Amino acid sequence: MLSTDAIVIGAGPVGLFQVFQLGLQGLSAHVIDALPHPGGQCAELYGDKPIYDIPAVQACTGNELVQRLQAQIQPFSPTFHLGQQVDTVQALPEGGFLVGTAQGTQLQARAVFIATGVGAFVPRTLKLSGLEAHEGNQLRYRLDEGTSLAGQHVVVHGGDESAVQQAIAC
Repeated sequence: MLSTDAIVIGAGPVGLFQVFQLGLQGLSAHVIDALPHPGGQCAELYGDKPIYDIPAVQACTGNELVQRLQAQIQPFSPTFHLGQQVDTVQALPEGGFLVGTAQGTQLQARAVFIATGVGAFVPRTLKLSGLEAHEGNQLRYRLDEGTSLAGQHVVVHGGDESAVQQAIAC
């Protein structure tokens, strides 16, 4: 089991800024997020779109904001646990907390900060019996950078911007 000063649940802009504030106080942090990359909803929905309501920044995209926040926290060397969803938070009798993820990671910390916004930003899975056996091979809810689908027949289910971008990319 890993031990740290603080655990930040959520790697969106608020969670990343929390890591910065902890670092200024000399506290180490572990960050847990359900997405496979930092940025949360900001990166997922506004990655290439301009955002106009960030203090002292006239405009920037979601990806630019996340890059700036990551550069800001880099000196504090936070540990990231990405692609993991928190499923337990337990108060310990001696003080502090034990946090566990669905993937089996166990962390102990003096403080836990929940910066999840509307909650884990994960794709809605299809509800068909036996389909989970095909996840990661024939069925993908998200494509990692560099995933090649050349020469394959592809069906893209969904109508949001990312679905349209995936269809165009295929």
